Amino acid sequence: MSILALTKRQKSYIIKKIYSRDYPYKSADRARRNRKYMSYFRISLAGDLGSGKSTVGQILQKRFCADVISIGKIQREMAEKLGMDTTEFNQYQESHPELDKELDDSLAAYEKKEGSYIFDSRMAWYFVPSAFSVYLKCNPEEAAERVLYAKRIDETYQSPEEAFKRLKERRESEIQRYKKFYGVDIMNMTNYALVIDTTGKSPEAVAEEIVLAWAKTLNLEENAKN
Repeated sequence: MSILALTKRQKSYIIKKIYSRDYPYKSADRARRNRKYMSYFRISLAGDLGSGKSTVGQILQKRFCADVISIGKIQREMAEKLGMDTTEFNQYQESHPELDKELDDSLAAYEKKEGSYIFDSRMAWYFVPSAFSVYLKCNPEEAAERVLYAKRIDETYQSPEEAFKRLKERRESEIQRYKKFYGVDIMNMTNYALVIDTTGKSPEAVAEEIVLAWAKTLNLEENAKN
């Protein structure tokens, strides 16, 4: 939906949600109303491993009642079924393009779907171009510390050094795979509308930066000041 197609009431409601902290919602009715007015809110989150994509996505989900589409979560579930950890599964995908195609086809289908979505995916900027594309960077050492203490069941590390090494291996595998299958460089920052260095920043601050940048693309900030 274009911002030009929105009613004055819808614009006012969106501006209120952007510049207020009126969330999470205390009633199902208010949540449904927010979903109706924010039905075109689409953000794609790509970024370094450990940069905070999942946490930031959850914050945005609560604020805008959007559905989170996490390709990483789906990949972890696929890896578990195959008895692999995430690094092993990434390497396995390099020689099994059918797995990427399955994931990518499901992702591309959202370009034609109505609804409010947050895409936690390395390639959403490519397959869902209508989404506001964001890349989150993070200092490798801090990223390693984050994943070490996140204590995900499917990602366990014994030390910051091990986390650093395995994150580097996974990242190199992903970069190579996407170049091979799609001819794209996911580290080319011109692919993204917004790039944020999350090093030393709270997830809440990062989420706020994304929302305000998205608002500017819709010319809502000017309306909010009038």
